[in-house]
Amino acid sequence: MVALSPATGGFAPRRPTPHPNPGASYLPVLLRRQPTPAGGLRYAVTSYWEERLGSQTRRDALTHTLTMHAQPEADQWVVALEATPPTSFKSDLSALEQVLHQLSGLYRRLVLRLTPDGRPVALLNHAEILGTWHTLQQELTAQSGGKDDVTQLLLTDLDALLQAPGPLLASLRYNYLYEALLANCYGQHFESGVRYEQPRRFAHFFSDTDLWLAERLTVAAPPAPGRVALHCDGHLHDARTPATPNPGRTNAS
Repeated sequence: MVALSPATGGFAPRRPTPHPNPGASYLPVLLRRQPTPAGGLRYAVTSYWEERLGSQTRRDALTHTLTMHAQPEADQWVVALEATPPTSFKSDLSALEQVLHQLSGLYRRLVLRLTPDGRPVALLNHAEILGTWHTLQQELTAQSGGKDDVTQLLLTDLDALLQAPGPLLASLRYNYLYEALLANCYGQHFESGVRYEQPRRFAHFFSDTDLWLAERLTVAAPPAPGRVALHCDGHLHDARTPATPNPGRTNAS
């Protein structure tokens, strides 16, 4: 009997629908977060970007290493994420891109409290991030000489964002890397023959437009005996994402 109601906790529930092409039947999957080894778990992460300007396409790749430490605390989890500085394969970074690379240092170390199903509910090292921010703010102000209006506006907006932990914690929902590691898939029961769907919103992906994706998760073929696998894909949610008049913006995959 196929179960059509996965149990959820802190996350909003995924919508279960019968899979149109269920294929083979695999064992049900229930993921539980496990404590990490003493040295943590290390991930090598590469992000690919495309910039389309008219008929021209420019590609870039960012690579860095992320180490995760996770331990239970009462009925929740404390997770520390430490990232190396990103390396870009693009040699001709614009002034703004260089600034954004430097600002990525704000996310170098995050200590989060998670619900049992993995949803971030608290940022535990906010004071440490504020200290990093004040150092970066001084460096970037000195670099721009106070004459770069775009940089000054960016610094002003960031300063307002970082004064409280809530907005910074919320911003992780729009970061592809942390969204993948803190995904809505723990503590839920997944069955073969069912597709578990949820909408995903990336606020202000374009200057005045939110990007909505329809994300789908299904049980996949086990990679080895005793192992399980989940397959995640998605597509643009046309009904929620209005057409943008600015096709030259940056897209990521």
